Amino acid sequence: MKLKNAIQKYVAWFNKCNELIDSVELKADERNRVVAALFHLSLEHHGSICLLVQNQHNGSAFALLRPQFEAYIRGLWFMKCATEGQLQSFIKDNEPPRINDLISEIEENPGYEEKGLSSLKEKVWGSLCGFTHGGYVQVSWRVTTEEITSDFSEEHLVKLVITSCALSLQAYIALALLVDRAELATSIKEVHQEIFGYEEWHNK
Repeated sequence: MKLKNAIQKYVAWFNKCNELIDSVELKADERNRVVAALFHLSLEHHGSICLLVQNQHNGSAFALLRPQFEAYIRGLWFMKCATEGQLQSFIKDNEPPRINDLISEIEENPGYEEKGLSSLKEKVWGSLCGFTHGGYVQVSWRVTTEEITSDFSEEHLVKLVITSCALSLQAYIALALLVDRAELATSIKEVHQEIFGYEEWHNK
């Protein structure tokens, strides 16, 4: 796939999901506000990744993939696992548990027993940290034999856009389930499959 096509798919995806989710009403208690805010943050990072790619700020785009993933995981944990005490501690600006602990607790819930989150985290975490914290991969993609420049391949950028869109699918679905709209979650899944195709995103 060409980068131009990936961006076009992102735009169609982002606009359609925002259209679907925009009119949804949320019960305004503390937990729901925290959860919704974290999913919203994850989706904002998603939008920013694709805008940065469009404007050729590629290193910054890759740096946001870890925060996108982390915000989604935190939102899911506060939605499904956190005690009232842990929620209040976070509201007082204390950090939640480390991401491995969050994922471990999430995967004790029905629907997560196959441990897909921990498997994904194990595969990509080292690269995500390198992208965010200036690891060698960020250096190697901007050093050529003659100059220091952004030298990200089109293939890498396409994979970033598609991966970010696939992760945003999970945040949109979680938002739909937060407001108890299973039919909305189904519609969002159908939109993603229509735009990206199952095999195309599932294997990234």
